[in-house]
Amino acid sequence: MTISKNKRVSPKVPVSVLSALFFLLATSFAWSAEYRVVFRNLDLLKSERVVGFDLTFKTASISAMNRVPAGWHIELENDPSGIVKLKGGIIVGAAALSEKDLQRLIKIRSTGSRADAPDLHGDIVVTSDFAHERHLLIDSKKYRLLKADIHRQP
Repeated sequence: MTISKNKRVSPKVPVSVLSALFFLLATSFAWSAEYRVVFRNLDLLKSERVVGFDLTFKTASISAMNRVPAGWHIELENDPSGIVKLKGGIIVGAAALSEKDLQRLIKIRSTGSRADAPDLHGDIVVTSDFAHERHLLIDSKKYRLLKADIHRQP
């Protein structure tokens, strides 16, 4: 048996296998995106400020905490399983956030597939006099995810 030096041997992989692999890679990279968490319909009174939060994210990881003012204590459990716990509270009253400040605070990255969109629940603590607090329950009606530009801060 003679082997020709000019003959190329190529593996035979079915086109369907290559197409499926390409599709899986393309969708996983496309879905791994950053989002800014925007809270809505919180119904804060005019005099109320945000003094704390206790939030749980599913199929996400925290990619940034933007413009966290001095006077806040933040605890983050950025678990690789995709379940993230984020707690925060003020140390001094002057650090309380306005609703607008809260909108710029949290940026997440999706860790799930398109079928497992990031989910958020928990509560946000507000007060107007620092003596009485109100806990606002957060569910899917109280936030939305806005695709974040990764090259600039919100």
